[in-house]
Amino acid sequence: MAEVHLRLSRDKLEIGKTRERIKMSSTYKELIMADTSHMDEYQKSEHQRALKFFSDQLFGGN
Repeated sequence: MAEVHLRLSRDKLEIGKTRERIKMSSTYKELIMADTSHMDEYQKSEHQRALKFFSDQLFGGN
């Protein structure tokens, strides 16, 4: 019985990680497709930082 509970807990954790990755992927896609032509330099800089953060999280950073 304890083994079943442990397995269910692991499965729930894995599902949570998958959902988080899907959300991050969606945010990354929105950022990468965003029109930056109307942004000032600070906004562009923050946009770049956000893209790097999500890229590192999703694809691993160097």
